[in-house]
Amino acid sequence: MNLSKLFPVTFMFAIALLSCSSASAKIESIGLGEIVKESDLIVVAHVNKVARTFKPFDFPRYASASVIEVLKGPKLTRISFRATPTWECDTSAATEGETLILFLNREEASQNFFIADSGRGSMRLQIAEGKSFIVLPDDIQAPEGLSVSASDDLPTNSDASIELSTLKVFIGDALASVPDKSDELH
Repeated sequence: MNLSKLFPVTFMFAIALLSCSSASAKIESIGLGEIVKESDLIVVAHVNKVARTFKPFDFPRYASASVIEVLKGPKLTRISFRATPTWECDTSAATEGETLILFLNREEASQNFFIADSGRGSMRLQIAEGKSFIVLPDDIQAPEGLSVSASDDLPTNSDASIELSTLKVFIGDALASVPDKSDELH
């Protein structure tokens, strides 16, 4: 084998591969109010199980969760949602035993949901100073006037934490101006 002919081909392949990854996609920031309005279902839920489907060449993980409280949408007691990324900037995931605030949308022709805004609609519920907080992902913007605080007790490097009770009031206010689509999800 002539290595001098192989080098240019390998070099061009490497350049093409690097140029694809450097031009990677980036998800745009979204306001908390937008994600509230665009979601079909918003729940506080406890993840019971994370499993795989058994379709050949198609292995999305789905999580099943017990609904603790419905903040928007139909009054469901259990949900199933996709917990696998679908593209490079998708952060969809779930871990058994965690409690989350989930902003979800219904998958077409299915009873399953997917996490809104490419996974950004999943926020872990954390307890600090005897109160429940959620920590906003970096690319979800808290609206002006919403009480956002930092706590040394929260295991995160983000300072955009919101007390759960404040988030519930915000969601209620945001939904007051949006027609209810919950009947469409049955």
